[in-house]
Amino acid sequence: MSEVMQRAQEIFKEAGFGSLDDAVFSFAMLLAKAKLSEFEEECEVFKRKYGDFERFKRNVEGGEKESFGEWDDYLAWRFAEEARKFWKREVRGLKVLATGV
Repeated sequence: MSEVMQRAQEIFKEAGFGSLDDAVFSFAMLLAKAKLSEFEEECEVFKRKYGDFERFKRNVEGGEKESFGEWDDYLAWRFAEEARKFWKREVRGLKVLATGV
């Protein structure tokens, strides 16, 4: 084991983690929850501005008058919504692994 990993293992042990696996798992969960929160907040900003995502999507994609600002917001919101769903699945998957269910 490298010196870096030995030092990390000592730090994690002092912090109460039983193993490097426990520490890595906790860190992965923390990162996944942080990313989920980030994209939930971004989606909420757009929701307050435009209402329902699906309705806004239909308006932007089917609108006769093109609004570049709304189109940009739609693309950003769509990305944020997809990322939110991805990170939600990741958090759920990590929870399942943690509980063994």
